[in-house]
Amino acid sequence: MSKKSLKSEKGFTIIEIISVLLIVGIMAAVVYPSFNTSGVDVRTAANMIKTDVRFIQQLAFARNAAASISFSSGASTYTFTDPLGIFSFTRDMGNATFDGNDTVSFNSLGEREAANGNINIFLTAGGEQLRVRVRKITGWVRIE
Repeated sequence: MSKKSLKSEKGFTIIEIISVLLIVGIMAAVVYPSFNTSGVDVRTAANMIKTDVRFIQQLAFARNAAASISFSSGASTYTFTDPLGIFSFTRDMGNATFDGNDTVSFNSLGEREAANGNINIFLTAGGEQLRVRVRKITGWVRIE
């Protein structure tokens, strides 16, 4: 092939193709969340509760002070506070709500207080229900 025939060929360069794909990817990342109108699904909400209960247990142990987290029937939010009063955080579960009033408390050793049985936190969203079970004494958390 001569130099003249190479210059006369039409097409896209690899840089042009990558640029277009990058722009389409950015647009998709910006637009996609607006299509998801269901809010927080029940599995995601249960995992957030599991994580927050474990966090409160570790916080009680680290601060050497009792700490707790409470859930109110029909509510879609819950709040937990640092035992030393340094911070307070409210978690919004979106369309997920709690069935029943439950409080999970840990003493300064990270053991569940009033550990006379397991605590079951029932969570409902989109017609689906899951149970977050907090075991007595150990505070081990499981989603069922």
